[in-house]
Amino acid sequence: MLRSEIPWPSFQNAGIISKEQLEMMYLLDKQTVEHQALQFESNGVALTDMIATILAGVNKDEVIQYILAMLDELLNVQPRIAGYFHELLVSSKGYNDPFGPLMKLLTRSSLYVLEKSTLLLGKPLAYKSNPDPDPDPDPDPDPDPDPDPNPNPNQASSSRTSRT
Repeated sequence: MLRSEIPWPSFQNAGIISKEQLEMMYLLDKQTVEHQALQFESNGVALTDMIATILAGVNKDEVIQYILAMLDELLNVQPRIAGYFHELLVSSKGYNDPFGPLMKLLTRSSLYVLEKSTLLLGKPLAYKSNPDPDPDPDPDPDPDPDPDPNPNPNQASSSRTSRT
């Protein structure tokens, strides 16, 4: 899938992507997934917007499958890339919704596109950018569930003996 030759300039000529987005696509196209992940580290929101723009504007299954496969590999290698989906949505005040194009793909007949778009919707939606380091909801730091109010065992036994 990722070996396909995609005519990216034709999408710029058709007005689907800008010149800047075309240049960003070349930063990802045919590169190792590690190199792609590094590109996201430095320009994640813009790259997420570019991917959403391509998915929203292109109808060719080959191109959609390429983008979905690339995004799936990226999220497997670097799950925090999913955070850029949220960041784009929030920073644009909802104007640029990267989830919308993936939702639209759920109406496609290609099983590959359906499977990947479902998976790729789930990963960013389930992403938690700041995982709670302490998953224990109990705020009590004392591990003893039945604390003895009298820590001195001698006092306890002497008080019992004095009652008799």
